[in-house]
Amino acid sequence: MTNRFCTVPITDVLTAPYNLAWGSSIYAKVTATNAYGTSAASDVGNGAVILTNPDPPVGVGFNAALSSASFITVTWQ
Repeated sequence: MTNRFCTVPITDVLTAPYNLAWGSSIYAKVTATNAYGTSAASDVGNGAVILTNPDPPVGVGFNAALSSASFITVTWQ
């Protein structure tokens, strides 16, 4: 398995056929497809809300162990 997430452009949910408004909750079912076919759909999940401005990151920190002279690594929640 390579991905456990998907990305949907915001323009896709704000326009037809969905026409969701800012602040709407997004409910989705997921299927998996491989060489053997497509799975049954999952239960409906709700993991996203359309926000006009994202919430600021919380707990931002510098990770010295993963940083170098060429790049820095930060972590957040």
